[in-house]
Amino acid sequence: MIHVFVESNWVVEVCAPPFRRTPEALALLSSAARGDISLHVPGIALREGRSVIRRKYQPKETKTLQDFRRWARGN
Repeated sequence: MIHVFVESNWVVEVCAPPFRRTPEALALLSSAARGDISLHVPGIALREGRSVIRRKYQPKETKTLQDFRRWARGN
């Protein structure tokens, strides 16, 4: 069994929107799903990945859209 240790970059690339995912990260995930390798993801990589995903891939205009919807309902 091959053991692969990944970092937060891998977490971000696997969890990114589909058009931003890298084939290499997905290949590792597929290999782990088939049982060819054993992936090891440190807890800190999940925490760092989460903050990067939120910062990098969340819509920037969410608050603006919410304010507009609130205004539109009132008018």
